[in-house]
Amino acid sequence: MIDSNESESIRPAMKADVGSIYNITQNGVRSEILRERSQEWIEADVENYLVYEIASSIVGCIHQRKYGDGGIVEIGSVYVQPFHQRKGVGKRMVHYVSELAEKNGAHRLFALTTQAANFFRRVCQFKEGGMEDLPPERQKEYLADGRNSRIFYWDI
Repeated sequence: MIDSNESESIRPAMKADVGSIYNITQNGVRSEILRERSQEWIEADVENYLVYEIASSIVGCIHQRKYGDGGIVEIGSVYVQPFHQRKGVGKRMVHYVSELAEKNGAHRLFALTTQAANFFRRVCQFKEGGMEDLPPERQKEYLADGRNSRIFYWDI
């Protein structure tokens, strides 16, 4: 757990957090920022989520997915409750995942987005890329989903 001060922390999600993660991400789905994930999907993959807490309340989440030997990590489902947006919470979560990824030997982070290009480019300093910047497995999924997401990456 990383504490930015006594009342804020980023920590791995637990099964007890699934409902909160689902509710937070539903706000993003309604505003078309996030892809819909069922509560069952989140529960099955909860070990790949991190949550951001302020005063013991979950106000944000981020998902990480490792590819191959873990050298490439996708980040997704980055969402912060509206009251806490534009206060650096999302950026802190992305940087926390990058630090974890680097400690675990990763050399690249990437994100796909249809709505949050400015967040990844301007706030998190990611570069815009193309299909060639994705791992082969993700390239196939990208083509199959048809969303035409923009691809952003950050070499660690």
